[in-house]
Amino acid sequence: ILLYLLWLVVGRYYKKNVFFNDICRKLLMNKVSDLYPFVLK
Repeated sequence: ILLYLLWLVVGRYYKKNVFFNDICRKLLMNKVSDLYPFVLK
């Protein structure tokens, strides 16, 4: 139930803050590129 409520809050926050999600996506891509540099080459 807690995970479901957290998912709802994250879902609303995701819809309201697209810019924040874009930053998170960029950070995630940077982390992936650091872990797997050969994938993006």
